[in-house]
Amino acid sequence: MAWAAVWLDRWLHRRRLPFQSDEDHLRQLLDRAPLGLLLLDPQGRYRYANHYARSLLDLSAAPHVLPKDDWVEALNEDRRLARAQQNQGSRYRISNLSDERALRWWVTPWEQWDLALVHDVSAEQRAAQSARFMMSDLSHELRTPIATLLTQLAVLQLPSADETQRTQFIGLMQSELERLSRLVNGVLELGRLETGMALDQRPLDLRQLVEEAVSQMRIEAEIRDIGLTVEGDSRLPQVVGNDDRLRQLLLILLDNALKYTRGGDHVRVTLEHNANTVRCAVCDNGPGIAADAIPKLTRRFYRADIGEQIAGSGLGLALAAEILRRHHSALIVDSNTVPPDTGTCVHFDLVAIRPIGASR
Repeated sequence: MAWAAVWLDRWLHRRRLPFQSDEDHLRQLLDRAPLGLLLLDPQGRYRYANHYARSLLDLSAAPHVLPKDDWVEALNEDRRLARAQQNQGSRYRISNLSDERALRWWVTPWEQWDLALVHDVSAEQRAAQSARFMMSDLSHELRTPIATLLTQLAVLQLPSADETQRTQFIGLMQSELERLSRLVNGVLELGRLETGMALDQRPLDLRQLVEEAVSQMRIEAEIRDIGLTVEGDSRLPQVVGNDDRLRQLLLILLDNALKYTRGGDHVRVTLEHNANTVRCAVCDNGPGIAADAIPKLTRRFYRADIGEQIAGSGLGLALAAEILRRHHSALIVDSNTVPPDTGTCVHFDLVAIRPIGASR
């Protein structure tokens, strides 16, 4: 705001003193400012727009008439209202540029011009929307387990309840509380990721991460009588990522594959180097997922119906998708439910940063 005021004062002064020497320096300074500056004339043209404003609003560098968009109509309305309010001559608003872009502006009259400061608040709006969705989803998901716990507590308080019943209900309550704990932790973790929690990303060996995750899930696979193997390229270029989050991603995908396969089935993790990326795929020969369910898999609390009850919070693949989004990637799901070749394969690609055999 201070930079804008200084520049505008010099700009107006230059109209009277044309050879003002430091105007170019101020212009360069404002072009590096972390917010947009628009100077608007009475005819609706912008006489000046710094780099941030031109980039955000898709404007040309030369003074020109503003485009005929909804946000321009709202801005012009605020300009008129600001001039009508002589004692409080400024207006503040958040407006949508598109379904995915939002901007905040502050506009005030300055002599015969209007000054508008604009800022991209798309990330803030997405975070706020995510928080609203998260609270709505969480409140919905908490109702059933809380009602169950209250019922079980009421049974425990009955004088007629014997020791066997008490032991049984205490066990059920413990299981329900553990599920609640996982549910709340999952929602909080997803919320932190969606609201832009910083991720420390550095070069890493994806195959090593895969082998560690497979080793961690090996006992579970043996208990379920499910084969679990790692296949594909043994020498891969490094990728950039967050070690902890990618490990979490792999464990989610492996856990899902083991849950939705049957005894005697097989889960394979395949790694391959394709041009400038490293692809990781987790495939099984389980019953498969219906085609109409695949687009819903990464929604919070969505559980695919495969005809049997599978334990879980319904947050795993939502977390997986968000982790990949933060790594500029996406989760791709292919599945077949038609015998004899049933099964599901999920894969993701990460950009390779070091060619095989390159010096370190």
